[in-house]
Amino acid sequence: MATDRYDIIIIGTGAGGGTLAYRLAPTGKRILVLERGGPVGPYRFVVPAQRTKHLLFNDLNDPAPIPRNTPYASTIVSDVPIVCQHTRLDSRQAENALMSTIAYAGTE
Repeated sequence: MATDRYDIIIIGTGAGGGTLAYRLAPTGKRILVLERGGPVGPYRFVVPAQRTKHLLFNDLNDPAPIPRNTPYASTIVSDVPIVCQHTRLDSRQAENALMSTIAYAGTE
């Protein structure tokens, strides 16, 4: 890796780094993502058309559980346009006690 050259280096996938890497991937740039922990997943599930599915990250166990007390990021990929709401409830950090993110298909 010492002799490899990259156009973009993203340090950490928290606070948008994973989404940034995903959005930059189709540009053809050489991207390196550095992360403290190793990747887990992919976690696959099906949501029937026009239905809602509630999942807890702590319940994702196959192929391996998400490590507890470790910062992580998530990338959600779908083969059809979706609306995704991610709500984080973390009572250990008052500033992050309840944080929601909603993603939806755009017109790019």
